[in-house]
Amino acid sequence: VRIHLKKVLTVRKKKITQALHWLKKNNILYKDVNINFENIAQLPEDDVPECIMSTLEQKLDDEEIQSERVGYVPDPLSNPTEHTATYAVPISNSGVLDVNGASISSENISSYLLHKIKNNGNKDQMDIENVYLIPHSLKPVNEYFNPKLLAGLYPTLFCYGRGVPEDQLRPVQITLKEHIRYLLAYNDRRFEKHHSFIFVVE
Repeated sequence: VRIHLKKVLTVRKKKITQALHWLKKNNILYKDVNINFENIAQLPEDDVPECIMSTLEQKLDDEEIQSERVGYVPDPLSNPTEHTATYAVPISNSGVLDVNGASISSENISSYLLHKIKNNGNKDQMDIENVYLIPHSLKPVNEYFNPKLLAGLYPTLFCYGRGVPEDQLRPVQITLKEHIRYLLAYNDRRFEKHHSFIFVVE
């Protein structure tokens, strides 16, 4: 198993150290990163890390593999007449109330906090359910715009942390689609041949 895993999971301690030093020196996203040499010292010189091998479980018995695929819920296709005879549809109720915290007054919050402080972790406090209030901003967080995302995900593709799509420092703005098409047309084909880049940017 280790021989097959070495083709894709081999770690070289010296290479990792050299790469991190280079990134700190040349990549704007890594300049403030502190290298943990204790963690690097635990890596192998040229092998699969033991943390991967220790969590790896190999199954050679075909019967055990088949039993692991069997779930608690019966397959509806195994006996279609039995399952089509019933018209009961299970429904689970769930709901979220007062998502903006509008019905909770400041007096209630103050009273709750004072009660928590007064009990100081006693059993009475344990019986009271915790209340979590999440403040809301007038401007929603944009989950789809992060110019540093691709540069952080792929330091081997964007070695200097620059040239990523949607970079606001670019004097001439281009669309994400146009930029991805440009990257995939590189002569060295490193973006095109990467194992996951094309799936992330789709």
